[in-house]
Amino acid sequence: MNAGRTLAKQRLLSLALVPLAVWGAAGCVDARRGGRAESARSRSRVDAAAEIQRLMSREGGTFAKHRLQLFGGLVTGEYEASAPAKVECTPSDSDGDSSCEVRLGLGQDSDGDPNDILCLIDTTPRGPFGTVIANRLQGGGLIEMPKLTVTKIGDGASVQLVANWLKQAEDVNTVGTLKVATYFSQGYSATCSDVRPGGRKTFDRVVGELFRSMKLAPNPKRPTFLTTAYDHRQGDRSTGFRYSLVEKRVGGKAGSAEMDFAFQLKTDGKTWQTLDSSLLVTRDAAGNVDLYRHAISGGNGQTHAVLTAKPSEDRKFRLKVERGDKTDALESTPKAPLTTELWSASEFAKVAKGARPSYRYAILGLDDSGEPEFKYLSITRSSGSVLLEEEESAKKNDKDLAGALKDELHVSSDGSVAKEVGVDSVSQRLFAWGKLPDASATAATAGSTGNAAGALDTKEPAPVANGARAKGKGKAR
Repeated sequence: MNAGRTLAKQRLLSLALVPLAVWGAAGCVDARRGGRAESARSRSRVDAAAEIQRLMSREGGTFAKHRLQLFGGLVTGEYEASAPAKVECTPSDSDGDSSCEVRLGLGQDSDGDPNDILCLIDTTPRGPFGTVIANRLQGGGLIEMPKLTVTKIGDGASVQLVANWLKQAEDVNTVGTLKVATYFSQGYSATCSDVRPGGRKTFDRVVGELFRSMKLAPNPKRPTFLTTAYDHRQGDRSTGFRYSLVEKRVGGKAGSAEMDFAFQLKTDGKTWQTLDSSLLVTRDAAGNVDLYRHAISGGNGQTHAVLTAKPSEDRKFRLKVERGDKTDALESTPKAPLTTELWSASEFAKVAKGARPSYRYAILGLDDSGEPEFKYLSITRSSGSVLLEEEESAKKNDKDLAGALKDELHVSSDGSVAKEVGVDSVSQRLFAWGKLPDASATAATAGSTGNAAGALDTKEPAPVANGARAKGKGKAR
């Protein structure tokens, strides 16, 4: 179970789809940043619909390959473009993080408009993914159900969302095809996007070839110990993903930082809902938690809640929940170790091998009144390498039948979860790279300045109102 599932179930952001009836309400079109359709007076509704359909079916040509080299050779690869790409990189910040903007020019489309794909390549994961989507839409609404694809690429995973969109104004409708893809691997990320109408096959080819060509060297400023990713599916459809990363703490402190990013997409055929979850857990060299922070946000970039736990005195933790301007805090003593599924792999292995009958650990969640509290997960053995996971608070709630049912965890020999089978969904691991650190690997280093807490800087800001552009990293584009 994702450590944030308890909170994640409590709130989703619903976004209504633009009625399909507006599909035909268009006239002349300008597709520089999306097809711009003015209200048709001299053209028929059928002609307007045909024109938009033509735009949505456009594809680009093929071009030569060019060499890519970023961050002093830490990231290399090749890309398709009509000419060498214009690359702009930000200087490294205090944590050693940097971001490069790479614009892949693909000539002109059939209407003579510039055709390009914007890629942002970072030394840290970019997200939340739902906020990336909202930033690219810039107030537009989808006019079809979005398709989510999660794919293994080497020692990493790619997540891609595609759907046609429309933005309405008094006399002008702007249409386009949202195409967003992010590749996560070894602590790095690459996010490519395009919002012009059509070009789906072109985007798949160009971005897919770029991601598959990328070679990543260890980042000496942020050494990565372990990364893993999961494809969350309902039936044969991908509905979300989870990417986890464990790296050495920045700021010269001993220990490690574990980061977990999860994205969910749900649709009932009339609306679509997105939910992002980001978890940061920092530990000292002995593996003791000194910060546990879990943030939940919706697809419009709005943060619903931030839960934090920090150790205090006498084995107690100070728990805090932030919702906008409101903050609630209290102290509580966990009755089991506060940790994560990823960090508990060795204990899962003991249960799977029969070395211990069960394992119990705590995560952070909310009680019925919205106050922060510890939730407890119980792990027992079913058969062979299959474990059963049960949330104890859900078991006590007779009204929540789904919550009371146990999830199956199919674990590898090291106890890491290869597949999780829930009531109506399956999470399948796509890859696992590296291993959890030992004490010697997380020793303190001298001469480093930066955020000693290992803060979660994912570079994608909340969408900016009224079409304004965000300053600094992760501009709203």
